[in-house]
Amino acid sequence: MNFQFSFFTPNKMAQKNNTAISLSILAIIELLERLGYYGARSIIVLFAVNSEHLALDDGDALSYYGTISLLIGVMALPMGVLSDFVFKQKAGVLLGSVLLFFGYLLLMSANLFLIGIAMLLIILGTGLFRTNMMVLIGRLFPKTDKKRDAGFFAFYLAINIGAFLGALIIGFSSEEKGYIFGFGVCAAALFLATILFYFTKDTFILRELGEQPPLKYTEVVDSPIFHIPKDVNPQNHNNRLLVLLLLVFVSALFWGIYEIVGNYYYPILYAKENLTLFGVSFTIAFQLFSGLVTLPLLIVMTLVGYFGNLGSSLGKVGIGLLLLSAFGLMVGQIGNIGDDSLIAYSFGAFALVGIAEVLVSPIIMSYVTRLSDVRYASTMVGLLIVIPSLVTKFIGFLETNFEVEAPVYSVSLIALIIGILFLVFRKQLKVEAGGLD
Repeated sequence: MNFQFSFFTPNKMAQKNNTAISLSILAIIELLERLGYYGARSIIVLFAVNSEHLALDDGDALSYYGTISLLIGVMALPMGVLSDFVFKQKAGVLLGSVLLFFGYLLLMSANLFLIGIAMLLIILGTGLFRTNMMVLIGRLFPKTDKKRDAGFFAFYLAINIGAFLGALIIGFSSEEKGYIFGFGVCAAALFLATILFYFTKDTFILRELGEQPPLKYTEVVDSPIFHIPKDVNPQNHNNRLLVLLLLVFVSALFWGIYEIVGNYYYPILYAKENLTLFGVSFTIAFQLFSGLVTLPLLIVMTLVGYFGNLGSSLGKVGIGLLLLSAFGLMVGQIGNIGDDSLIAYSFGAFALVGIAEVLVSPIIMSYVTRLSDVRYASTMVGLLIVIPSLVTKFIGFLETNFEVEAPVYSVSLIALIIGILFLVFRKQLKVEAGGLD
């Protein structure tokens, strides 16, 4: 028997602007999932080294944490492929949320074997959930709808709020009531997300192709990579794959540069233990600021994009890369800044990179789903998640094991050049993308 809340029946939702309501529901579900994920991430190492729980060595706990983080990123691609050819998006999100719920639940056992199973469930569940949720957000909008970018700004806002609240609520509550309680909160968040998605999933009016049966091997080989909707110019559509891969590369470049510059800056920041802001340690205040800096801008961009016009998507990516370059150049000069000016200088630098992140990350999410045929969209999103994850992990590996000096100025120059090229060739990229921008 299939139950639905009467408020969310398709007829009522159509009368109340189905897209806006569906987007709000999916954003809340995403917020709950990110709350659970980042909440668990904030306490898992402390839980592992605690003598009353797993009592692992610090080095071993951090090593396991790094491996699990890498696997969570890497498994997005195979989970995306599996979703495209077996589950499809709705079932992928539902199964992913169920696996995550049981994963966080098993973390409460404090049993090493069951925690190993929990980690496996979390790795698989996160891969299924993230790839398919992003595709569902894209399918709420026609490919040529400018409100699509606004939808992804709202989606990214939910991600950031969930991550901030997860680390804040679960981090502080675990100090008071213990780590087991913290994992219980994570499980409760995923339980709510699962229930909400289950009772509303059939009310979403999805654009593009409908849910299709799994393709046979010969159909996969012989079928075109992309389906071209009627409202999209088919000219040069074969180059859409190249544009999509370019955006995946730009995403990897963005997060790789962010990693390099951040790894150069944070040791300098944390060495300034004497600095305070309003009576609070500057490092703590700065962490709060860097977690919140994107939220007001995301709210503004969501509202402007939904009720107005934000202009070219590719243009926003180009501007974001220019701001990333400026951030890197500012951080490169951090050693020449005195303590009296360091606080204002740091906030200015990270305000720049916060704006850059807002202009690049959600826009690339939007554009990748815009370019992808729905039959292969989860795979493409998986690729978008995997490549930047591998790049950042590789950079961390080099800096940790080979003491490679962070080339802050060099990578900032690369961001500057590619940002300029994006702006100069924006119209040509739009043509190669089949007229989508």
